[in-house]
Amino acid sequence: MNSPRPAILVLALASLAMQPTSRAQTILLDPVGDTEIRRTDSSNDGDVAAPMHAKPDLVGYRIGRWTPDDAATDLYTGVWNNTGEFFRFDFGFALVANPPGPLALAAPDYDPYRYGPHPAFGWVEIDMDQRINTGGETFAFALRYLANVARFGGKPSGIRFANRVALFGDDVFNGFTQPPFVQRSGEEFHIALFGDHITQVIELSGNGNGIFEWGESWIVRGPLFHRAHGYEEFSFAGGPPPGAYEPIVDLRWDYVPSLQITLVSLVYPLTQNGSAAMLGDAEVEPLNGVASDQNSIEEALDDLIFSVNSLPANDPNRLDQNFPIIAPWENSLAVNFLNAGDWDLTLLVGMAYVNPDPGGALCAWTDVQPDPVRGDFNGDGGVTPQDVNAVSNFIASHDGDGTTDGGVAGDLRVDLLDFARNFSVYDLNYDGVVSRNDVDLVPLLGDLDFDNDVDFDDVAIFIVALISPDALNPDSNLGRILPRADFNSDGLLDARDIQGFVNRLIGGPVAPGAIASPFDRLE
Repeated sequence: MNSPRPAILVLALASLAMQPTSRAQTILLDPVGDTEIRRTDSSNDGDVAAPMHAKPDLVGYRIGRWTPDDAATDLYTGVWNNTGEFFRFDFGFALVANPPGPLALAAPDYDPYRYGPHPAFGWVEIDMDQRINTGGETFAFALRYLANVARFGGKPSGIRFANRVALFGDDVFNGFTQPPFVQRSGEEFHIALFGDHITQVIELSGNGNGIFEWGESWIVRGPLFHRAHGYEEFSFAGGPPPGAYEPIVDLRWDYVPSLQITLVSLVYPLTQNGSAAMLGDAEVEPLNGVASDQNSIEEALDDLIFSVNSLPANDPNRLDQNFPIIAPWENSLAVNFLNAGDWDLTLLVGMAYVNPDPGGALCAWTDVQPDPVRGDFNGDGGVTPQDVNAVSNFIASHDGDGTTDGGVAGDLRVDLLDFARNFSVYDLNYDGVVSRNDVDLVPLLGDLDFDNDVDFDDVAIFIVALISPDALNPDSNLGRILPRADFNSDGLLDARDIQGFVNRLIGGPVAPGAIASPFDRLE
């Protein structure tokens, strides 16, 4: 039975909640230390040499329009403003993360640790028009965010992820026209963190040994910033290959000793005016869809518009199953999509296997952004009894199903076939088995007395745990309630969890709170 508690407790908690900081550019933070190794090889035992090779750990990113002081000589010194001819994107890793070495994708060399023992691999996908039905990937889509985020124990919330996330390994290969549409990511451009694309490394500071280390600054150059492959078959862009828009860009890698993070930065022209300034050209070239001369986001998007506008109404390309990726660009204006602060991003990073995987797996993923709430299987932003029931229902439905369960019928567990290539969002401990152990791992956020609701009884426990965790009864110790009170999923119970708890208590949406991250202290 619920006992009455004064409303003052709720007000006290709300008054402690941290307030967001207003910034000129968009900043999103990621919990430090939230990494988990999510292998993708079919036996789930590929050697990643952890902890000798550190797990790439995202700490956040910032993005916005940018004006360099002198674009021809230094892209990275300047100011954030709403009229900049460039966009700047910075993302960070905890401690030292090395540029990625080649994985023998485009050459025979397999040398992931070429630039140091802690390389970071993965993708940054950018939706520039906030239209989920434009853009997407027909190449390497199984290696992207939508195809892998559920390995981390939940479905991310937000309308752009509705009916888009692969909750099981087999979902990834359902095809372009079948749910969950993982190829229809909405991406216009991506950054590819793969050493096979690196053509030049320039050490701006360091000891010259070819290893990125504490306190060093490097430029990593190559075709690392690529327009979505899904556009290529319909685009008139000059390539190569035909239809591709793949400029040569510089990614700057800086180790920031004061924050103990590795900062990776891209500054790229939004407009042809910006491109001319960067190249030191006196004249601005017209939009020609060619990335090998003056190039910009404006030109790349204008090419999409031109390409679809140029197709006659009866052109067979309009009947192609992939055409919906580009169709909404018809009669659009590129200048309407240059506000980088409005772009939607997803990040997926991981570590390489020590030796090439015989089955072709490239990475063991370690971190994502946006993070799903652990145990949130329907993407509503929180964990409810429905999520707990979903695991139990999955076990009941698939125990003994030979297409899913490789174990014994009636043992109240589902042994996933071909794990970890084939995964399940319900496998919270990522052991290849969905069982009662996973049911117990689903935390009903805010239910600290384990009575399947969130009420004022839980407020008293939350306050005690927040202020004096040692005072908790041994039967309700902090270790037991932490997964249910850790609203921002950073492994700690502190003031940053208060707003989430208050929201749960009053019936509002539960979303991660502000997270302390060194990235937030960037100048």
